[in-house]
Amino acid sequence: MAVKKNYTTELKLEAFLGGLSIVTAEAEDAINQAITLVDKLTGRNFVADTTESERLFDGKGKEQLLIDDCISISEVKVGSDYYGDSKTTLTTTEYIKLPNNYSAKGFPISRLHLKNDIWQTGMQNHSVKAKWGYSLACPDDISFATLVLASGMYMFNRGGASGGVNSESIGNYSVSYENEEGWKNYKRAISILDGYKKINL
Repeated sequence: MAVKKNYTTELKLEAFLGGLSIVTAEAEDAINQAITLVDKLTGRNFVADTTESERLFDGKGKEQLLIDDCISISEVKVGSDYYGDSKTTLTTTEYIKLPNNYSAKGFPISRLHLKNDIWQTGMQNHSVKAKWGYSLACPDDISFATLVLASGMYMFNRGGASGGVNSESIGNYSVSYENEEGWKNYKRAISILDGYKKINL
């Protein structure tokens, strides 16, 4: 099993564990579990897709449409009825990508403002074609948080930290750390992820 997304690597995990000789398959499994947990806790995908795909969104009768995180948009279609059976493709001058200065601030596009109309209320009646995800490359702090979680999962799965400072279960996953520094890193990682949690309005 290969690492599914480039949040961190086996080499970084090995170095983080103090040069411990790791078992490749178990390291990959721990990293993938950590990636899954990071995405689940935050509600985000931190490495954007390399190809575009279309997603549907519900209109709320407002000027702004909430969409999933994305790094680029190639097509926006606005529905003229509740179920979007009839759609019109917008030009790039008819809508504004938000938040303001998203690229310079390191944020993804997460909302679309319709200049001269509202997004008609409906169910899956508007569509956006984009490269979905938070950023082109994983943010450094998310990479760190993933590494910390992967190290804790690896040690727990190996039974190597059974006498460690602390162990904890997070949903279906468990982590364990051998010393106070590892536990502090874990708490810092959770704090980082809390700061990235997506709020669905």
